[in-house]
Amino acid sequence: MNILKTIPSLAAASLIILSTSLPSQAGSLKGDNGHVASGNASRSGNMVKLANNFKFDGGPDVYVAVKKQGKKLQLLGKLRKNTGAQSYKLTSKSTDADTVILWCKKYGVALGQASLD
Repeated sequence: MNILKTIPSLAAASLIILSTSLPSQAGSLKGDNGHVASGNASRSGNMVKLANNFKFDGGPDVYVAVKKQGKKLQLLGKLRKNTGAQSYKLTSKSTDADTVILWCKKYGVALGQASLD
């Protein structure tokens, strides 16, 4: 067995185990600041997912973001569409997030959010 070939395989296996061992959490989206948002949001492994039933009435400069216990907001990416399933990759600092937020970057306000239980 060549040890140099084995090390990358072990590292990849460790990453897979770590990302799949993180707990999954989900919640229902609700609109904020006069906006309408509905559907399910979840965090599983290193991803935040908006489910097939996701609907949002739209807004300017909207990003999907996460935060933990009201602390610093972390933007994951610009909202791709106002309905349907979509996924966003978490940063290593945000894998324990407890809230998914539809964030208007232009005005610095939440347009919708889901608490993850």
